Amino acid sequence: MIPAILPSTRERRRHVRAVQSFRDALNRRDMDAVRNHVAPGIVVHDQSGHRIEGRERYLAMQDSFLKAAGYPTIILVSVEPNRDEVLVRGHVEGGDERVNGTIMWRVSFEGTSISQIEITRNPDGISLPRFASVFRKREERATSFA
Repeated sequence: MIPAILPSTRERRRHVRAVQSFRDALNRRDMDAVRNHVAPGIVVHDQSGHRIEGRERYLAMQDSFLKAAGYPTIILVSVEPNRDEVLVRGHVEGGDERVNGTIMWRVSFEGTSISQIEITRNPDGISLPRFASVFRKREERATSFA
């Protein structure tokens, strides 16, 4: 009965490797490889309630965010499986000072694809969903005057 409830060790290792490979793709700025790691309905949100939904929106915002942030590097300090999720602790460095600093992610999966990332950052740090929220507001203002 317990094996039916708990994810297998093999599955947990696959999830850890998926997160590490996902990070590697982000650091290489390889959006095609990032696309292969995320589910079509991915949801990325932060502790402030900002969110991004959908693979195409996520990829567009991630690419814009990396450019605007000066292509920072994501360094993972720990990647720990926790039931069917992976808890990640690390930091961002080498980019704009507003994105540098400690990061924590709670990553959920659909099979081996990342379906959700909950981001926790210092309140002064800019998360991808916060960046997307500001970007979306600018788009709305620009189209309201057209």
